[in-house]
Amino acid sequence: MSIQVGRFWLVYESITMESFNPEHYGITEEDIRNYMIDHPMPEDPEYSPEDLIADITDSTGFLSLSDEMKAVTRGYVAELIGALI
Repeated sequence: MSIQVGRFWLVYESITMESFNPEHYGITEEDIRNYMIDHPMPEDPEYSPEDLIADITDSTGFLSLSDEMKAVTRGYVAELIGALI
């Protein structure tokens, strides 16, 4: 076991203040890729489209984003999730 303290961004629902748990929403890779056709993801050396797809489709528990990620990318993730749920 490795315990660490780190800085990251938590994705949460702004009304209930509950963390966003991707596995509760059933968003698929196809859903994400279809969204990306009309809404291309901004380039970010810290976070690729493949990272985003894996984080949403293969995650359990809450979704967190790296502090190193660009602010525009974090905004994109929020918009994508909002559009797909």
